[in-house]
Amino acid sequence: PPVIVLLGMGGQGKSTLVAQTIKSRDSLPFAAGIWVSAERGFTFSEFLDCALETFMGLRFNKTEMPRIDTRIRNLILLLQARPLLIVIDAAERWLTGWVKDRQLDDLHDMGLRQGAEEGVDEFLKEITAIESGSHIIITSRVLPEVLDTLDCAIVPILPKDSIEHGLPALSQEAAIELLTNLGVIAPVEKLREVAKSLANHP
Repeated sequence: PPVIVLLGMGGQGKSTLVAQTIKSRDSLPFAAGIWVSAERGFTFSEFLDCALETFMGLRFNKTEMPRIDTRIRNLILLLQARPLLIVIDAAERWLTGWVKDRQLDDLHDMGLRQGAEEGVDEFLKEITAIESGSHIIITSRVLPEVLDTLDCAIVPILPKDSIEHGLPALSQEAAIELLTNLGVIAPVEKLREVAKSLANHP
């Protein structure tokens, strides 16, 4: 899938893992790329401007596309035209739960995982359908709600000091049932993918 989400608590090394992976490659199959951090105060609108300016250069003129939806559409067209890489770090800061009170503990409340700024959910939805070789890597403490039912790769980042208990894995059906009982709402195929990514230890 074009969207890869690294999920984990703060300070677990999500950003470091992405940076080290990119730096360890001799070459990358992308024509260009950008890294933006919501943690450093980038709003979603500023992200769009930065991405468009990076990929369009001097051709980008915000006065010609002042609306968010127009800038999203133009960025999607660029992502579809050639393989580009976008890294969005600390994306939870663009979600309602963070903006309201920095509480992202209640993952069952989908209202806390929606885009807090105009266009966030629409952009996330659109990028999952890109087929040009472009990739969007997102680091976040929680999965944005719009991605619950869309095709994306989820990479859980566990604490460095987590103790491996050596417990046997659940069957795939039992893992899916447990995820459902825990309130995860997604199609069976997506639940199967999540269970597999967690080695059937949800």
